[in-house]
Amino acid sequence: MRGALRLMLGYLVSGQGPYYGQAVWFTKYHSEQIPSAQERYYNEIKRVTSVLDGHLKKQPKGADGPWLVGDKFSYADLAFVPWQHLSQVVRLYPSTAFFTYGVCANFA
Repeated sequence: MRGALRLMLGYLVSGQGPYYGQAVWFTKYHSEQIPSAQERYYNEIKRVTSVLDGHLKKQPKGADGPWLVGDKFSYADLAFVPWQHLSQVVRLYPSTAFFTYGVCANFA
């Protein structure tokens, strides 16, 4: 289980964090609007979310899941939710939307 948790965190720090962060940078903070850069990172957000959605579809549903690793909530789940919750694309991926909004509802 520890290896699977590390794998998910590796995906977070190599995929989700950099691409979502760059999308925000090029959308809100960069001194000039560069549509090609924005599109690149928006497409990466879709790809990352698609991979996450595919992974969640394979996980056992359980009473309160699915979860990223195993059959219970873990720090990997908590690590993924903030960026996913801010992303507008999450609504296009049912398993990811259920996961993201479910975690948020549990902590509201």
